[in-house]
Amino acid sequence: MRPVELIEAVGISNAIVLLASDEARYVTGVTLPVDAGYNNR
Repeated sequence: MRPVELIEAVGISNAIVLLASDEARYVTGVTLPVDAGYNNR
């Protein structure tokens, strides 16, 4: 298995901006993993 790449700060800030935007108005009660795809491996 390949080592997991470290996530960059811009990836975390993009997730925060998404959750703060109107696009996320129906997103409630979920956990948004920001882990560079580690959960998909």
